[in-house]
Amino acid sequence: MVSTSSSTHELEVKGPDFNRKEKIINWGFWLPCREIINSANQVVPYLQFYFDALVLLFRNYGISEEIIRSIQEEISSKVIGNSDYEYEDDSIEFDFSEFDTK
Repeated sequence: MVSTSSSTHELEVKGPDFNRKEKIINWGFWLPCREIINSANQVVPYLQFYFDALVLLFRNYGISEEIIRSIQEEISSKVIGNSDYEYEDDSIEFDFSEFDTK
């Protein structure tokens, strides 16, 4: 789970929590919201915090930071500056005329 909150000022990694019902292990990443939203290109700090969290998480499983950072470099080179990943504020118009509102 990845979350941002204005009350989160530093990266936090929480877990593991075992969900007995679903039989899965959950980890939570809390990313510093203000540092992300105040950036000219929000993807850059988001990816940095996300991969910083992955380093902390996978350290528990013996995965080296170098492996995570090499993946980060590859992902960053494909995502940063790629218009497919840029936020676009599109207004969505819904047509509810076919529904009876009575």
